[in-house]
Amino acid sequence: MTSDPHFFRHKVRLAIGVGAILLSLASHATLDQAVSSTQSFGIDDYRQLAESGDVEAMYNLGVIYSRGMGVEQSFVESLKWHRLAAEKGLVIAMRSVAIRYEKGEGTQKSYIVASEWYKRAALLGDFASMNNLASMYSKGQGVEQDLAMAYAWVTLAVEVSSSDPDARAYLDTYILNKKRANALLNEAGRMHASQLVEKLRQHIRY
Repeated sequence: MTSDPHFFRHKVRLAIGVGAILLSLASHATLDQAVSSTQSFGIDDYRQLAESGDVEAMYNLGVIYSRGMGVEQSFVESLKWHRLAAEKGLVIAMRSVAIRYEKGEGTQKSYIVASEWYKRAALLGDFASMNNLASMYSKGQGVEQDLAMAYAWVTLAVEVSSSDPDARAYLDTYILNKKRANALLNEAGRMHASQLVEKLRQHIRY
């Protein structure tokens, strides 16, 4: 169920002098082209912005390190910058941090920490984190296994992604995951899961 954050469109605008660059992180090519086509804006510029507290620059610098674009690839550095961005509230960075801990990239693997970051992002409306958190509840990774909670989170992932044009490519997968989660529940479990969905909706900030 895990989704890599770099496959999700996340456009950020960073001001440079009187102009601006619009970076799309939907694919390797778009980010590569955006960075290489702007000779006056390099790694040092991202770092300067990131060190000054620009949360979007922090995230982009993390992406650059994770892909080794103009620098030696380093998941440690990538996680460092993504965690800083996540702690400042950038949702896509929260998901990225969760994935790093889930996979053990740049840090010791920790399903507990991964589930905590997925939950933070999920409560802020991130559909991919909802789906990934559902997977962790289903497997009992980092959380106590709870099939009803798994169904609740993947149900919310379907709801959110169905209304987000950028998520349409993943909707079929989420729907399939929901069907699989539903099949693992008995009637009482489905009723409990429905109640959990209602409770969770009250706490999610879209």
